[in-house]
Amino acid sequence: MANKHLSLSLFLVLLGLSASLASGQVLFQGFNWESWKHNGGWYNFLMGKKELVEWLNWLKTDIGFDGWRFDFAKGYSADVAKIYIDRSEPGFAVAEIWTSLAYGGDGKPNLNQDQHRQELVNWVDKVGGKGPATTFDFTTKGILNVAVEGELWRLRGTDGKAPGMIGWWPAKAVTFVDNHDTGSTQHMWPFPSDRVMQGYAYILTHPGTPCIFYDHFFDWGLKEEIDRLVSIRTRHGIHSESKLQIIEADADLYLAEIDGKVIVKLGPRYDVGHLIPGGFKVAPVDITVDFLVSYMNFICDAKKLSTEEILKGKMPVADWALPEVRINPAPKPWPPPTTNFVALLVDGSFTIDSGAATIGMILPPCKSEDEGHPLYF
Repeated sequence: MANKHLSLSLFLVLLGLSASLASGQVLFQGFNWESWKHNGGWYNFLMGKKELVEWLNWLKTDIGFDGWRFDFAKGYSADVAKIYIDRSEPGFAVAEIWTSLAYGGDGKPNLNQDQHRQELVNWVDKVGGKGPATTFDFTTKGILNVAVEGELWRLRGTDGKAPGMIGWWPAKAVTFVDNHDTGSTQHMWPFPSDRVMQGYAYILTHPGTPCIFYDHFFDWGLKEEIDRLVSIRTRHGIHSESKLQIIEADADLYLAEIDGKVIVKLGPRYDVGHLIPGGFKVAPVDITVDFLVSYMNFICDAKKLSTEEILKGKMPVADWALPEVRINPAPKPWPPPTTNFVALLVDGSFTIDSGAATIGMILPPCKSEDEGHPLYF
């Protein structure tokens, strides 16, 4: 069922856009500000409900749609959505309830977003928790947006569980990285473009029903990477109610186990072997330029630190004493890493006066006789 929902959530049915499809009825008649404020808005004045239900059933039986997306669901009562769900009996329904998260004085989301995700839970409860109704997990979206930029500790809530709706009611949460409003040409709340695959690594291995954004899959050249994650989810039977155990959530590391079958790791920290439960093996990694660029982005997160923090433990070049010239013995051949591991050498320098800095990375060879692959930034 999770895989079916994965594809269904790519489709959009906009109710009432075509009057001709509703037997010529005008579906939106009248507007009352007081009603809008107290009773859910002008959507509650929908006329021709019978015709609209007939249209939905026609879409389902004749055309082949089996799920609905309720746009701007916060603009009308959940009772209205319940009518259409109950009378058309879709296999799946998802509502867009996009409200603002709670933010602190630093402009970032507060750690506790219980009130925000409670609003999503309340909508599902009112429509019918035992039915097909779900909501987009905007709580997870907002937290994940910030977490991947060097604040992965945010991915563990105060209760030790996932901080979004998936931490409370994952069976009713549709997770996503971006959509046509937040990303694409509207760009209203975009996911960090250089961290998109980290977002998919999270939602495609975690509980909830993940939604893949059309642009990312078809236009961004991420099809193969997303396909690989989907196949992992399918092969291991991860579903909307899978069990999540968060092993570690720190600034530079998020490590979690799902259903005792899959472990997902986000962040640049590589020394995590002591945290991996017994019985798991590290899968081979395809080392590409994209991978190294992603790693580099994590290093660049150092710009968030103060100068004092960056200089801590560093010695300015001006304070160095010129070393005594001497001849060192020839270095020993570089030992290759063990199977399924790579070694990435990173170093950099900075100038105190201007604040300029340079970082370089070298991916050493897998065999001692091979040449390494330098990358400069």
